[in-house]
Amino acid sequence: MFGLDNAVTQIKFIYGVNQWLNVGIARSSFLKKYGVHAKYRLMQQEENGFPVTIVGYNLLTANTS
Repeated sequence: MFGLDNAVTQIKFIYGVNQWLNVGIARSSFLKKYGVHAKYRLMQQEENGFPVTIVGYNLLTANTS
């Protein structure tokens, strides 16, 4: 993988689909892992209402070593 397997590195691509959803893919040289993830906003903070933002995060990883 472009000579990066001799060092512990991770290459990640994250794309913002819209204001509440991010998706991404990653490749790590440690144990030759590949992953896909999604991060999404469930509830947004409001000025005179809900005091925090709640998000969800899902990750699927495959160890190919």
